[in-house]
Amino acid sequence: MYGPHSSRADCSPAPQAFLAVKAPKLLLLAGADRLDKVLTIGQMQGKFQMILNPAAGHAVHEDAAEETAAAVRNFLKRFRVGEPPLQFPKHALGLPPVLPQAAGPLHDATKPLL
Repeated sequence: MYGPHSSRADCSPAPQAFLAVKAPKLLLLAGADRLDKVLTIGQMQGKFQMILNPAAGHAVHEDAAEETAAAVRNFLKRFRVGEPPLQFPKHALGLPPVLPQAAGPLHDATKPLL
């Protein structure tokens, strides 16, 4: 069993393996009191999204099924999981790409700024 109260809490490879995944990650917990040092640092560095549901017990997905489903749905939408990649328009051949312009009046580069 892995946890901060076990004698091998700092030796388990589970947190490092979780953080090493290159995909967006979501961690659903009933409370943050069970986070170990590696996960706490990873969460503070923004390596995964953490959602706490203190009203739930050990089985968050059963005790708070609606809230868990909403959290997972929002996470999947946020990272466009299961959706096709975004398509960006391409410039026509022979034409330079259109770059965004800063808002404001146009400036003639041949005239000095006041």
